[in-house]
Amino acid sequence: MFGHIFKYSMLSALRVKSLNFWILLFPIILGTFFSLAFGNFSNSEKFKSIPVVIVEEKQNENFNNVIKSISESDDPLLKPEYTDRKTAQEMLKKGECEGIITVTEQLSLTVSKNNIKPSILKNFLDQYKANEMVITDIAKTNPAALSAVTEQMSAEINCNKKLSFSNGNTDVMVQYYYNLIAMACLFGSFLGMYAVINSQGNLSAIGARKCTSPITKRVSLSASLLSSFIVHVLCISLDLCYLMFILKINFGDNIPMIFAASFVGSAVSIAMGFFIGSIGKFTMGTKIGILSSFSMILCFFSGLMVESIRMKVERYFPVLNKISPAALISDSLYSINIYDTYDRFCTDIISLIIITIIFIAGEYCYICNDNSQFLF
Repeated sequence: MFGHIFKYSMLSALRVKSLNFWILLFPIILGTFFSLAFGNFSNSEKFKSIPVVIVEEKQNENFNNVIKSISESDDPLLKPEYTDRKTAQEMLKKGECEGIITVTEQLSLTVSKNNIKPSILKNFLDQYKANEMVITDIAKTNPAALSAVTEQMSAEINCNKKLSFSNGNTDVMVQYYYNLIAMACLFGSFLGMYAVINSQGNLSAIGARKCTSPITKRVSLSASLLSSFIVHVLCISLDLCYLMFILKINFGDNIPMIFAASFVGSAVSIAMGFFIGSIGKFTMGTKIGILSSFSMILCFFSGLMVESIRMKVERYFPVLNKISPAALISDSLYSINIYDTYDRFCTDIISLIIITIIFIAGEYCYICNDNSQFLF
């Protein structure tokens, strides 16, 4: 009998198109929008060669060799262009270059604004002036070694390095995908609510028929709970596969742990929907409204809409992040990717399991004491 109810409940859940849209398709659509938006943002952040105009009023062969060596490297620091003073000033005024290097007896730099790129140009000139005598001697005695010197200068000038403190993806944008997965997990609560509503005779025709059957409520609800969980796990798995293999989102090396955390998140969401759907004698619309509002509030405070909100919650009301399923799911994914140990991940997972047990225990205690809505 359990197997029959399990099979029927699973088929029934798969036929609800609105649930399948929000659980399966909506995370895919939103993830695609994230990829398009953050992909353009990431591309705009990549370092580009600095356009600089050189006005050569006096020939300086050593300086020209340094400029040539730097501009022709694999990752050029500068994008030089030689021209006259008047044209150079017009280009600087129009923003077509970051600065003008004037070559006379001394090297001088003219810039129109103060930001990182003009600062790099100034640093470059300072480095050249400090090493000018060395460069002159090398150019005379060993010209072949000049390229090595200029490469070293370029490395010292462009000294920003990407430091990694873990083996995972430390890109801050990936946090939005963690929150997206948390939201997709929370949407599973509607599956849980739908399953329990189908066991309530006052809310659905299916529930009314179940009330006349000899099946105990524990068996029926347990089968519905398990079938809802499996359907949601399948949807979450498809969402994760789309993010990782189609959109190429880098979730780090611990892919099995990502799936495990998502499945635990699915379990707590199903239990939450079961619990909210079973309490009170509200109408179906009221229960859906309560669950929708509750889920969106949790998603908001977990940082799905505004990333800084999560940090403010952690600062002023940290206990919310310790009990919010959305925050715990997101944080468990984050901790897998960032930390070298599993301490924080295990803490989050244990918290989610405890919340799941509380929801399920509370639900069963309630329905066992309330025979007015549920089957016997």
